[in-house]
Amino acid sequence: MGISFLTLYAFSTENWRRPAAEVNALMALIEQALAGEIAQLHERKVKVAHLGSRERLPQSLLDELDRAAELTRDNTGLRLYLAINYGGRQEIAAAAAELAREVKAGTLTPEEITPERLAERLYRPELPDPDLLADGLYGDLRHSGAVAGLPQDTPAARAVGLPGETATLRRSKGCSGKPALNY
Repeated sequence: MGISFLTLYAFSTENWRRPAAEVNALMALIEQALAGEIAQLHERKVKVAHLGSRERLPQSLLDELDRAAELTRDNTGLRLYLAINYGGRQEIAAAAAELAREVKAGTLTPEEITPERLAERLYRPELPDPDLLADGLYGDLRHSGAVAGLPQDTPAARAVGLPGETATLRRSKGCSGKPALNY
């Protein structure tokens, strides 16, 4: 399929509502998984980066994320983004606040605010809009058109044979017993 970017959503901002012991266990699990996989990712030329806010994350996890990013900085293969302490609304609010500060400082006028300027202030402006969203918990694949404002006709959607208006696919067992896509 030629995937260049992959984002793994490991811990959303909403997860902070969980009991403290559960949050601590999840943070430790994420840190251990990254530490255990980074050598193999580096060997495969995967470039690793964090997506989300660094606030509230344990220092040991931040150190592991920084180590992974530094180790894989020059890799040229798949770009893997680990969404930890990530929330879409939070990201948009932070970008909008940055634009507001620029307007207040007089370096930008409200008329100069465009979708492109907002996108430049997101956590990872180099990260393209998603083509396909896969939900491992429920087994759904969502074409990016299921997310308001994202393009309907994308390479990933065409690769799995989705018509532009299709939003959700259900994974099921085919005749061979292997996963099949039904839409």
